[in-house]
Parts: sequence; structure tokens; C-alpha cells
Amino acid sequence: MKNLLKILAMMTAVSLLAACTLSGWLTYTNATYHFQFKYPPSSTVVTDTPTAARIQLPITAGTNLTEKFLDVAVQTGVSPCLSPYGAGWAPGSITPTYLTINGLNFTRESASEGAAGSIYKWIAYSTSQGSTCVSLTFILHSHPTDFFVPPLPAFDEGAESLVFDLIVGTFQWLTSLPTCATEALIANLIDVDALHAIGGLGQGSGELPLA
Repeated sequence: MKNLLKILAMMTAVSLLAACTLSGWLTYTNATYHFQFKYPPSSTVVTDTPTAARIQLPITAGTNLTEKFLDVAVQTGVSPCLSPYGAGWAPGSITPTYLTINGLNFTRESASEGAAGSIYKWIAYSTSQGSTCVSLTFILHSHPTDFFVPPLPAFDEGAESLVFDLIVGTFQWLTSLPTCATEALIANLIDVDALHAIGGLGQGSGELPLA
């Protein structure tokens, strides 16, 4: 239980720090539905409309991971607020979890499916304000390692997924003020040296690593 509480405290600390310390990251802003978040500078915005956007995210080369990207979906008047990626799945096949990140309530869903030699794993975070539901759905698109000649090593899912939580931690509605935290402010909550050890903070920099 003690270790679980420490992990939860670290996740909270990372989300708070992400809102203000991701130096050099770009900002995606939806002026129609009044929200924004940050994303890595080497990413590419592929499509962008008031209700949908896709951002290609950088990956580590030389593995069986082909691409990873973020799909942003805006829905209005829906209840519950869930990712469109979950539509069509059998009832009960996706178990949502509920999180509070940077002061906002999110519903997290995840699933995996395969098609034509491809494997798609998606992780979605959905939050709402009034009648507006915003879903940030992250997709890891890979192939079996022996799909390639010669075979490629399997990608590190944990390392490739770290950026997801960092992005979600920067999400904010534009009607609210950003919540910032410093290493000093969270020192009483967690062991900062432990956060350094898992790569959450750059040693002595107070900044989070970029993916």
C-alpha cells in the first residue's frame, strides 16, 4: 500500500509539473471549444478542425513500432463522456478507470486490436466541461517483430507511452488558470530523488524529459 501511494503521488507530481515545465513544447489550442494542451516539438499536426485533430508523435526508430499519434475528438451533449474509439465494442469489454489529473476529472479507457498484420493499442483520456466532451486518444501502431526482414526488436511500450501522461497533464480549459507546481512545492509529497530515478525530472534542471 505504501508503494502504491508513492506511485500515485509521483503520477500527480508529474502531471502538475508537466503543465509548466515542458520547455520547448508546442501548444495546441482549440479556440472553438476553449481548451489547450502541450505536445512535443518534433510532432506534426496532420489534421485540425474544431471537432477533430490528429497529431503524429515522435517514436524511437529501429523497433516494430510503426507510428504513434494522438487523436483529439470533441463531442457535445454526450453522456457519459467517453472516447469514440470505444464505440462498437461489446458492453463490458472495456473497463474505464477514473482519474484526477491536474485538478480535472478524466475517464481512462484502453483496448487493443489487430488487422492485416497491424496491431493497434489505444489509450484514451476523456474529460468534460458543461456539454463539451474532449477525448485525447493515443494510438500505438505496431507490427509483429517477424513482420520485418530481418526481424526488429519489440518497442518499449512504457517508454513510448510516457509522453501520453505528460500531454494529458498539460490539458486545461481556457476558462481556468493553469496550475503550476515546482519541485520545491512537491518535495513534501514525494521523494524527489525517486522521481529522478524513474526519469521524471532531469537531474538538477527541474524539467521533464521530452519524448
